[in-house]
Amino acid sequence: MDTDVLNYIARKNHQLAPKFRPLVHNKILAISFITIAEIHFGIYKKVETLAKWHNFWVRNVFPNLVILYPDFQTCDIFGKLRAQDKQYLPHRNTSFPDLWIAACAIQFDLPLLTNNQKHFQHITNLKLIQIDEP
Repeated sequence: MDTDVLNYIARKNHQLAPKFRPLVHNKILAISFITIAEIHFGIYKKVETLAKWHNFWVRNVFPNLVILYPDFQTCDIFGKLRAQDKQYLPHRNTSFPDLWIAACAIQFDLPLLTNNQKHFQHITNLKLIQIDEP
């Protein structure tokens, strides 16, 4: 699952939560290690609510997820994706977090649920979960 979707479904009142919650209901949810870093970045940007959000994510959300950590194979896949991004699509500048998320999904042969299909659709061997638009 991409960071954006995790953020939507974890927060009860997010406007996009109803779009994604049915897609993850009764499923084992996996995220890349980089998603945790992205969530923490968002938490630390909001100093006034730091403690509230940190406790929410660390106590309520992260323990319920499978977290995919990189190993040698993940790094190899990441390197290939980054090279392809630069060699074959010089106009594209896929973010490092998106490439790590894609590398983890490819390594474990997991489909990726994201609201940012454009960020990932060019990556070969990555299975994207298609979302029916309302």
